[in-house]
Amino acid sequence: MEGRIAFRGSDNRLYTVMPDGSDQRPLTSARSSYRYNGRTPLVRESWPAWSPDGARVAYSQVLPEVDGSLRLEVRVADVQTGESTSVFVNPPGSSTIGGRVPHYIQWSSDGAHLAFIAATPEGMGLYVAQNDANAREVTRQAPLYLAWAPDRAGLLVHARERHLLIDPSRPGVSLDVEAVSVVHRLSSWAPDGSGMAYIWDRQGSRLALHLADRLGRDPRELTPVRAFAGFLWSPAGDAIAVGDDQDPSMPYYARMRVVRLDGSQREVPLERVLAFFWSPDGARLACLTLGATEGTVGLVVMETGAASLREVARVELTPSWGLLALLPFYDQYALSHRIWAPDSRYLTLSGFIADAGQSAPLGEDDTHVYVIDAEGRDAPKAVGQGVMAFWSPK
Repeated sequence: MEGRIAFRGSDNRLYTVMPDGSDQRPLTSARSSYRYNGRTPLVRESWPAWSPDGARVAYSQVLPEVDGSLRLEVRVADVQTGESTSVFVNPPGSSTIGGRVPHYIQWSSDGAHLAFIAATPEGMGLYVAQNDANAREVTRQAPLYLAWAPDRAGLLVHARERHLLIDPSRPGVSLDVEAVSVVHRLSSWAPDGSGMAYIWDRQGSRLALHLADRLGRDPRELTPVRAFAGFLWSPAGDAIAVGDDQDPSMPYYARMRVVRLDGSQREVPLERVLAFFWSPDGARLACLTLGATEGTVGLVVMETGAASLREVARVELTPSWGLLALLPFYDQYALSHRIWAPDSRYLTLSGFIADAGQSAPLGEDDTHVYVIDAEGRDAPKAVGQGVMAFWSPK
């Protein structure tokens, strides 16, 4: 198995571990620096995001201040040395962007820039830091969803109903894409950066997923979609997975398809799909569904390259709170927080699998980090105790 897994442990700190459970290490070496009046307050670290080269991890930190307030911070740690650097501190009076999510963090494809969303007293903002330096704001709107271009330092941002192309090197300059929509979250780039995909709520026309060039021009309809659709482009570049027909009162998709770029498509034979994630090689889809037992989710891995979609693995688990927080925004996290191993053979999820040999969690932070075989040959293996886990890209 390739790479390492970064996870938040039950003690609120971040760790990395080998996929076989060996060589567990704290991510940062600065534990002793968090002191006030000789005391070490409770530090909460979360949402580790690996840099593209696997050498650094960006993460959120929440630190209690002496006056009872909370200091929210984005930091970057060197995986080898454990040394960490602050790139952003929320102004006093700030809140999280939602629940237990202080920030949303995403690296650029070259690792030179770090984009993140933070909530301040002035509103929700998108910030960019370059080379681990202090960040600056590039736009302030809500809601915000973002995707770095695969081949250059540019951002495709879905801000409220607008689609914007933002060059972080040119503050205050953005290009509006013609398409508008308020019924989906993320718009995304083709894996080679040659174009983009977005949902267009065109006046007087049907709601549809469109493909356009890298500046959002010359759009063509790929397939009609229903409201509250979500989609992810295959890393292989030849297909887009689409979930739709979602009742606003229900968190799952009633319909899911794999759509080729020529418009041909196949239905995914699953019901009540909550989220889906492409493997790095584009050959498999990991789908999370409502489980057969109340309070559980099912992991179903489908092969997509055959003439018909084929199920190759199925596991049921009680999700951790970290996994539950990720699910409503799975398409955004799919770009930044990887659950797949680099070799596309294994996945990591956090929660509790009843027949995996661990004791049932006593509290919400006592869940486990599992490595799961996408081919269904090996039993799930617990490699740590934690609430969220993400695989390095290398």
